Parts: sequence; C-alpha cells; structure tokens
Amino acid sequence: MLKKLREQVEEFDRYAKNVLTSVKTQEENTKEISQSANELMTFSLQIEEAVLEQKRATDEITKTIMSISDGTQEIASGADDLTSFSGNIHGQAQNLGQLIGKFKTN
Repeated sequence: MLKKLREQVEEFDRYAKNVLTSVKTQEENTKEISQSANELMTFSLQIEEAVLEQKRATDEITKTIMSISDGTQEIASGADDLTSFSGNIHGQAQNLGQLIGKFKTN
C-alpha cells in the first residue's frame, strides 16, 4: 500500500513537472507574442508617419504646381498685352512713316 502511494506521488510529481514546463513554455511564447505585437505597433506607427509625410509633401507639390500655373497664366497675359502693345506701336510707326513721307526733303 505504501509502495502504491509512493508510485502515485511520483506520478503526480511527473505530471506537475510537465505542467510546470508547459506553463513556462506558454509564458515564453506569450512574451514573444507581446514583443511581436509591440514591434508590429511600432511598424504601424512608422508607416503612419511616412504616409503623413508623403501627404504633406504631396500638398506642398500641389501648392507649387498651382503657383507655377498662376505664374504661367500671368506670363501669358503679359505676352498678350505685349503683343497688343507691339501691334499698336507698329501701327503708329506706319502712320508716322506716312506722315513723314508727306514732307518734301531737298
């Protein structure tokens, strides 16, 4: 009877050690999962920062393009004005040439 009791105690001890080993393994796995989750969160934050930086850069590029477009329109308007002014000057030069042609020079 005592021998059987000792065998049962030893068997219980083996089971307890197996359970303890399993618990330690699970604890290590849980720590690894936690570290992986933290790394994933860090990567997510880095991605979010990169996306926000790209958005800011895109906004700046858009503003620059709009500014270039406005400047181009102003230049085109100025070129139209210059063309009109040149046409007027040309007309006045022709009129002046005709008026001068009326004078006789000796």
